[in-house]
Amino acid sequence: MALPLPRHPHPESGECSAGCRRAAFGDPRSRRMAATNHHGDITAMFQSGAPSGHMFHVSAGISVCCDQRLRMDDAARFLRTLTPLCRAVELRDPYTAGHNERVGKLARKVGGIMGLAPHDIEGLHAAAALHDVGKVAVPLAVLTKPGRLVAEEVALIRRHPFLGATMLADVDVLWPIKGMIEEHHERMDGSGYPHGLSGRDIHPSSRIIAVADVVDAMSSHRPYHPARPMEQVRSEIVAGRGAHMTPTW
Repeated sequence: MALPLPRHPHPESGECSAGCRRAAFGDPRSRRMAATNHHGDITAMFQSGAPSGHMFHVSAGISVCCDQRLRMDDAARFLRTLTPLCRAVELRDPYTAGHNERVGKLARKVGGIMGLAPHDIEGLHAAAALHDVGKVAVPLAVLTKPGRLVAEEVALIRRHPFLGATMLADVDVLWPIKGMIEEHHERMDGSGYPHGLSGRDIHPSSRIIAVADVVDAMSSHRPYHPARPMEQVRSEIVAGRGAHMTPTW
């Protein structure tokens, strides 16, 4: 993850910036070692009489790293809440047991294949694992109805992306999770919901989640359809290229 630290013409300040990154973003053992060494680097700078401009650079670097580290810690705590939130949805509908987790794993895998940065893959995984959280506000009778839904029931189902995004509106993490969730049922040709977005107006991660969601839904048994063979699932997704979604393989 790249940090927007100022450029540093002074060698010592460059070493301090690197130490700052290691102390903030390495694994626990590396952070402890880097923090100890980093303290020594800063002390050496003061003892060497480095210009005040370099002192400012170090101070700015420390501030940025600490702020980013705090936000990453907040994000880690948020990710630990994923399991109970997803289970709350799945406990209401046994037919979707494990669906959120599988969609999260598949989206993470697709993101890796597409070459997304590790940080972006984590955000994609978080949003994918929570993509249906808004269904906690949809009546169970509608979620599990084996027959065709009437117009009013369809309208209730189609509110779940918006409801999920609303539930997470005040969650301050490093990724635009709210938008990813709200747009995961939008379609490339504008026929999706809740806002009828199309093409590049749809968040790229939402397109990945849409594919992962459809793959798992079609290949799993539901009250309204049996599980389909993966080859048939793949064929239908490819057939929808440019209309419903953008295939990622």
